[in-house]
Amino acid sequence: MTIFAVKCNMCSMKTLSYLCICTAIAVMTAACGKQTADDNVRKTEVEAYAVVPFDSIGIADEQEFADVLPLRYSYTPREAEKVDTLLVRNDSLLDAKHYIYQWISYTDPERLELVIMPDKPLLRQKVEITTVDTIPEYGIVQFSFRFNDKKEWEEITAANIGRRIAIFVNGKLMNAPQVNMPITEGACAVTVPLDEAAEMLPK
Repeated sequence: MTIFAVKCNMCSMKTLSYLCICTAIAVMTAACGKQTADDNVRKTEVEAYAVVPFDSIGIADEQEFADVLPLRYSYTPREAEKVDTLLVRNDSLLDAKHYIYQWISYTDPERLELVIMPDKPLLRQKVEITTVDTIPEYGIVQFSFRFNDKKEWEEITAANIGRRIAIFVNGKLMNAPQVNMPITEGACAVTVPLDEAAEMLPK
C-alpha cells in the first residue's frame, strides 16, 4: 500500500479533545441510551495501527512549508493540501519506512487531523459488537466490542502507553486516541456520528 492510495481518504470523526469528552461520557453509560447488540449481528473487522510520532519522520524543514512544519495534528483544509504536497515530495522517505497516512475530518469541516502509521496493523480481528450507546446531545453513537485475544490487546496497549493507536472499522479510520493505561479484557469502543451510524452499524 502506498500513501497515494490513502492520502485523500477523508474519514469522519470528532476532534481529539472531543474524543476525550466522549470517552468520559462513555464511562458513565448509565446516563446514555445503552442497549445490548442483537445476538445475530454480523461480525465487524477491526484493525489497530500504531500512530507514528511526527518528530520521528525527519521531514526537511523547507522554507516553502514553514507554515505547516513541524507537522502537527490539526490543520485547515487549505493547510492540509500543502501538507499533502510536502508528503508527496517525501514519498520515498515514508515509503522506505513503510508508512502510510490518512486525514480524519471532524464535524467541524475546517479542522482535519493527520494520522501517519505503519502499513501493517498491530492487530486485525473480526469482532462482535457488544453494546450500542446513543448520545444524542453530542450527535454520536458509540459501539463497544471485545478483541478475541484479550492478552494480545492488553500487551499492545501496555507497550503503547502515552502513544496513540488508530482504530479502523471495516477499513475506515474511526479515531486515534492516546493510550493512557493497559486495556484489559479486550475492551475497545469507537464513536460514530449519528448520520453515519446506519452505514457503520449492523441493523
